[in-house]
Amino acid sequence: MIEVREPARAYGKKKHTVEEYLRWEKESLQKNEYYRGEIFLMLEQEPGILLLQKT
Repeated sequence: MIEVREPARAYGKKKHTVEEYLRWEKESLQKNEYYRGEIFLMLEQEPGILLLQKT
C-alpha cells in the first residue's frame, strides 16, 4: 500500500479529532469508522459483511 504524505489542506480536507469522531458516532444512526483523522461510513450489504465508504 502506498501512503501519500501530503497535507490534508492540499485536498481541502479537515482532519477530525478522536473526540469529534466519538461525538459524531454517538449521534449517528449509522456505523462509522475512524482512521488517521478521517471518518468512513460503513455500509452493510449483506448480513455480516461491512463495506467502507469515505465520507
